[in-house]
Amino acid sequence: MQEELRQVETPEILLTLIQQLNYTAWEKEKILQTEENGNKIANLQGFLAGVRSYKNTMRNIGYILDEEFDGTENRIPPFFDSDGDCSIKLSRLREVVSTLNEVTASDDYEKFTKLWAGVVDNEKNSLFYYKEKGRDLHFAKGWYEAMDWVNRTIKKLDIELAVAEKKKAESFPFDDGE
Repeated sequence: MQEELRQVETPEILLTLIQQLNYTAWEKEKILQTEENGNKIANLQGFLAGVRSYKNTMRNIGYILDEEFDGTENRIPPFFDSDGDCSIKLSRLREVVSTLNEVTASDDYEKFTKLWAGVVDNEKNSLFYYKEKGRDLHFAKGWYEAMDWVNRTIKKLDIELAVAEKKKAESFPFDDGE
């Protein structure tokens, strides 16, 4: 008998990251409309497929992700612009990183990351054993870029916070900590 999947309310911060991922996918959809290079097309198509895979992986572990998140219509600009500059102020950055630390330390997120790793391993195996190299490799690179987008964003936010805190500390050399 198969155990019924426990539904988990998706934390608001993860929904925010999904909306940002949707924004990135939307930008790539626009580029795909005019791209002529076959390898770039494969990479863009792979990215879009990776976005769908990421959302499906969330659902497969039990996260509740409404249909409104399926396409790219429900989107917001990412925390980082195309130049890699963070768009949020230090106080909000602290809040976001703290919330993400809580979410990523949860049992539900740990289960998700294990399933995520399995999905990525399956795709690697499929690429190695069953797919042609060339175009399939570009597709897989795009797919993995999308699958890892949230993880990379979380890491970038951690780094951004550490850098911002250091800059703040250096700008107040005589501060007594209050």
